[in-house]
Amino acid sequence: MAAGKSVVLRVGYLLPLEKTELENFSNLTAGLGFNYRSLNLDYAFLALGDIGQVHRIRMTFRLGKDS
Repeated sequence: MAAGKSVVLRVGYLLPLEKTELENFSNLTAGLGFNYRSLNLDYAFLALGDIGQVHRIRMTFRLGKDS
């Protein structure tokens, strides 16, 4: 079975339970994923207001054949 390739884009907003309105972009989240054969690459961004920003990168490589 040949593995395919794909690109995935994600965008979101973290809304605290006690608030019901959107104040600014301080809780914005976004991500991008890329899959090609046995390689998976994932990037995520999270804005945390006064605390700063978080950038996460994950790379996964599968060894061997798919069953």
